[in-house]
Amino acid sequence: EVETLAEVLRDNGYRTFGATANPHLNPSFNFHQGFDLYLDSINVLDWMPATLGQVPNAHPPQPSARHLFENVLGALEREGPTDRSAPHNLQLVVMEVHETWGKNDLVRAEYKGLYPDVSYTKERRYLQAVRQISADIDWFVRELENRLKWDDTLVVLVSDHGEGLASHPDVPGSEVHGFLLYESQVMVPWIVYSTAGSLPAGGVVDEPVQLLDLMPTVLDLAGAPIPDTVEGRSLLPLLRGE
Repeated sequence: EVETLAEVLRDNGYRTFGATANPHLNPSFNFHQGFDLYLDSINVLDWMPATLGQVPNAHPPQPSARHLFENVLGALEREGPTDRSAPHNLQLVVMEVHETWGKNDLVRAEYKGLYPDVSYTKERRYLQAVRQISADIDWFVRELENRLKWDDTLVVLVSDHGEGLASHPDVPGSEVHGFLLYESQVMVPWIVYSTAGSLPAGGVVDEPVQLLDLMPTVLDLAGAPIPDTVEGRSLLPLLRGE
């Protein structure tokens, strides 16, 4: 019954693509709602219905961001001329940083030697993953411009949660997330970047905002109407330094 960001953009002329490395965001939970194309995780949790080529697993390994990005680029390149000329909305979920605390290590060899002075192992791996995904996103944005000739792209980077790591070492359960509300778990990055330079570069918003503001902000930037049911507000004035 919820109207999603993808649905609003699709209703306003956008082609909508979704792709997830996280099996919790599979269509079993209806996360494909509003997308013209949704690329499911290559692995599914063992209780989910598996489609062709998927592998059920109680703790499935996650595909890399590079794997996901390549699949998305390939799908976009296969579009017909009519679809290709429409504006596009891509919603991509990657797992490199999330998985640094668990068994599945998606950090590549060239990044594993970074931050040798960080003694806490999980924090060192966390930083390595952040560095790697930063480089991979940079590569992906450049590929959109070079391979697809997209010259006016709005890039929005956001996370669903933080990670406790060593912020409260004496508190049980604080190392990860999902159990406590320390700032290390609930304060997340939110970066907005325009390849066409339509937003001021280098600006920082100091005021507290919330993820509820994400949908109205993106719709405002895209020139699409914001549904009356949306909680939150557009942060476009803050992005413009107003």
